[in-house]
This record gives sequence, structure tokens and C-alpha cells, in this order.
Amino acid sequence: MQPAGGLVDGSSRAERVSSYTLPHFIDAQDNKISRVLKPGGRFISITFAQPHFRRRLLARREYGWSVQTHSYGVGFQYFLYVLTKGETLNPEDQALEDRLMEDKEPRTVVHLQEPDSEDFLSRIGI
Repeated sequence: MQPAGGLVDGSSRAERVSSYTLPHFIDAQDNKISRVLKPGGRFISITFAQPHFRRRLLARREYGWSVQTHSYGVGFQYFLYVLTKGETLNPEDQALEDRLMEDKEPRTVVHLQEPDSEDFLSRIGI
């Protein structure tokens, strides 16, 4: 397969999958897009998804691209995301990724009561 110089996604990916699977779907799709883009190649996504939702999914160092956002329209806006392979994320997107990765750290589980040590099943007389 030849690396692509440019790809365009003109539909909203959010319409094709449920909100529960959306982040995993987008991550898998973005990995594939990143793999086929050649250096300097661009992927353009046109969607209704606002930047505070979409940038957190697109701004990842592992993809090896920069993210530019443009909006069009008044009131009801379209958002255009331009991902350029071979460019680095801007400092704001790097900070966003760092914050999101911190949130994925395993959290300490707090138990509000002591675990039961009694064997209730053996006390049942049948």
C-alpha cells in the first residue's frame, strides 16, 4: 500500500457508532490514518463535533501529526480539523494530552467498610 498524501473524511464519524464505543473507534481509525499518511500528508475531517470533544481524541503524539482547527458558520457551526503528518503538536495540545494521560492512571480504590469474613453460606441449614 502506498502512503497517502491526503485523505478527507466528509461525514461525522460520531453518527456511525454509539457514544460508548466512539473513543475506541476513533483511536483505531486514527491509528490507521496515521499509518497510511506520508510525511507532509494531510487528513481533513469535517464534522459538527466541537473542538473540546474532538481535540482530546486527535491530539496525540503517537500519531505524529499536528492538529489545526477551523470553524465555519454562525450559530450552527461546522468544524474542520486538519491533521498534518510529520509535524509536532503545539504546546497547548501537548499539555492537553499530558492531562488526559494523567487521568488514565489507576486510581486507588477506597472501601467504605471492612470486607466480610463470616461464612454465611455454611450457616444455612437446609
